[in-house]
Amino acid sequence: APFTDGPYHGPISPGGFRSVGSVHQITGISGTTLTFDPPTRMEYDYYSKADGTTQLNPQVWRVSRRGTDGLWWFGLEQMSIAGPQNGAIIYHVGAFDWVKDVETDGQNNGGISNDHVRLEHQFRSEVRRVYAHHTSGGPYSGGANYGINLNAYTSDCLVIDSISTYMNKPMQTNNAGPGNVFAYNYVDNTSANG
Repeated sequence: APFTDGPYHGPISPGGFRSVGSVHQITGISGTTLTFDPPTRMEYDYYSKADGTTQLNPQVWRVSRRGTDGLWWFGLEQMSIAGPQNGAIIYHVGAFDWVKDVETDGQNNGGISNDHVRLEHQFRSEVRRVYAHHTSGGPYSGGANYGINLNAYTSDCLVIDSISTYMNKPMQTNNAGPGNVFAYNYVDNTSANG
C-alpha cells in the first residue's frame, strides 16, 4: 500500500498504532526477498511469546521512492527563520537531507508554537549547527514548544553541534526509529511544568 493510505505514522492499522518501526533503504529485490541497508536492529526474538511464536507482525511499507516523492538530498543552509506558527522546518519523508547553520527564532514574527525542526520518516539525514530558541508558548508543557524533533520512525540521523533554548522539549525523539545520534549539543532554559 502506498504511504498515503494513513496518517504520518504509516498506513492505517486494524490493530491500532504501530509503536515499533524504522526506515531503511532497499538495496535489492529478488522475488519476495528484500535486502535493505542497514539490516534491521529489531530483536524479534525478544518480543516472543512463551510458546516461541512472535508477538510482532513485521510489515514493509514504501515511504518514499527517489525521484517520485519525498525529499532526497535536499538541504537548507545559512539562513534565519522567524515565526511560522506551526513549525519552522519540517522535512516529511525522504533521505540524505540536511539542515545546517540555521537559526529558528520563535520569539518574533508571531512566534513558533510547534517544532522548530522536525524530521518525519527520514533516513540518514542531518541537523548540524542549528540555533533554535524560544517558542510562542514559552518553555511550558502542553503538547508543543519543541526544538529539534526526530519523529515517525526517522532512523540513522545525526543531530550535532546544535543549541536549543527556551523550549518545553528542546531535543527529542517521538516514535523515532533506531540509529539516531544526538552529539555535542547544548540545551538550556527548559521547563517541564512551567
